[in-house]
Amino acid sequence: MNGWRVGAGFLLTVGGLGSAATADVNLEFRTETPIVAVGDVVGIQLYAVSDDGGKQGVSAIDAIFTWDPAVLDLLGVVEGPVGSAGFLEDPGGVNETIPPADGDGLLIYFAPLSTPLQATPEGTLVATLEFFAHSDAKLTTIDLIPEAGDPVMSTRVFDDKAAGTNILGTIAGTEVVVLPEPIGGCCLIDGSCLEGTVDECVAADGVYQGDLTACGGIACPQPPGSCCFDDGACDDVTEEDCDAAGGVFGGDFSECVTASCPQPGVCCLPDGVCEVVATLGGAECLAAAGTYQGDDTTCDAVSCPQPGACCFDDATCIEVRPADCVVRGGDFQGETVTCVAAACVEIEGACCLDTGGCIGATPSLCLAVAGDYQGGETTCATTGCPPATGACCLPAGGCVEVPASLCADLLGAFLGIDEACGTAECPPPGDARLEIDVRPESLCAGPGGVFVVELFMRDLGDFEAAGYQAFLVFDPAVMTFLSAAYASEPFSVPIIDPITATEAGTIKIAAGINPFDGEPTSDDTLLVTLLFIAGGVPCDGEILSFFETEPPSRITDLDGEAITATAVAFDCQDLYCPI
Repeated sequence: MNGWRVGAGFLLTVGGLGSAATADVNLEFRTETPIVAVGDVVGIQLYAVSDDGGKQGVSAIDAIFTWDPAVLDLLGVVEGPVGSAGFLEDPGGVNETIPPADGDGLLIYFAPLSTPLQATPEGTLVATLEFFAHSDAKLTTIDLIPEAGDPVMSTRVFDDKAAGTNILGTIAGTEVVVLPEPIGGCCLIDGSCLEGTVDECVAADGVYQGDLTACGGIACPQPPGSCCFDDGACDDVTEEDCDAAGGVFGGDFSECVTASCPQPGVCCLPDGVCEVVATLGGAECLAAAGTYQGDDTTCDAVSCPQPGACCFDDATCIEVRPADCVVRGGDFQGETVTCVAAACVEIEGACCLDTGGCIGATPSLCLAVAGDYQGGETTCATTGCPPATGACCLPAGGCVEVPASLCADLLGAFLGIDEACGTAECPPPGDARLEIDVRPESLCAGPGGVFVVELFMRDLGDFEAAGYQAFLVFDPAVMTFLSAAYASEPFSVPIIDPITATEAGTIKIAAGINPFDGEPTSDDTLLVTLLFIAGGVPCDGEILSFFETEPPSRITDLDGEAITATAVAFDCQDLYCPI
């Protein structure tokens, strides 16, 4: 066995001599897979070929070969059908390891003593070298070389009849193309896809979809997960199926058994009843005018507000929840309180009249006078209703439609609220008249209100007045006389004093100048101030006017001559008596 350590040739050289060889034997490397890919195992077959057309017996072979270890790794040798082949330590150090790994090696073959290897012209398989292709290469060579090592070891073929006789003819290697390792699609456990080699796919616990496949054409199985629905139910499906069904996906590999799907909550209905809704968000609750209490709520944990009486300024009442009452501008009387028990009453507030001005009134009263109710407990002082206007006859002639206060500033005669200049009968300049005016602040006094009326003489021209008399009449059902007072100047001597009113509503007034030191006047002059209380019954037309009598209402001078003045009455419109 010691001879194995120095090669087959050493053993054969110490054997007996035989007859001379008749032919040479060539050694050739062949392969059935000249094109492989990275990751493949490449088989390189060593053939013994007779060069004379007949068979040649071979007892042993020393074959020195080379390869590129940057492309191929030598895995080992597979013996052929006859004999034994392998790698042994050699004196030249060609086989630095077993098997060799540095790119050169010595393969030793022995044929059985009784049945030598028969090299044929077609070639006889000696053994197969196996390599692992670990890197790609356009072309890599596995070659047979004549010699290598130190001391030199040689490639030799020993004849089976003449021991120690080298019958090696020619030697030839082979070439292999190593293609890059193919890549393909790889489906991962999370349903995603990557493109890589089969080894990379396996390392990622994926399922390789085949060489040259692409992720764009692969539908990887998707992982399931919990899917929560609007009705609180849960199903374990893929994310795609969950989205298609309108659910909320809980994540890959999540499970319904551990998922906490939100549950539909409860709805407080307008009648105070609590009920569970069918879906999240409470859309059906809002459709029923209810108040959704939120997802995951229960009736046991919710106290729904109960309806109660809601009073409005006009004394109407409805039974609703507190928040609904506030939204509608009502006054909530308490939960479970009925409208019967609440006994709502009308609330007085400011009423803006459509002709301008403002009165304090209940909603029904404001409606009756065609006003605009401003709300309970509002006041005319703070509401800002537009002022009432009417025709104002100017002293110099002409007419303007202005508020009564401005007419007074203009020293005009205010003919009444809503009286238009187009229909007003203003006296021409110089047409002496006795005229009844109501003070601007007393307009629209309303029921129970005190209003002030003033009696003037105006536009006397050159007539010098020394006295006057006036006979007034009013409707006692519409207003009540309180008192009256003469102006102190220039007619300082009252003739009828005190001024009173009869049950029929007549008032007589007369005064003159002091005959000793008084001076007649033609100026526009305030004669008497009268106070009345507005009533609460309907009125229409003139409510304070001059009545016909003899002698009539008139103005006189110092000689006793008189002028009958035009009498301008006080219209009901200025008072706005309520109905």
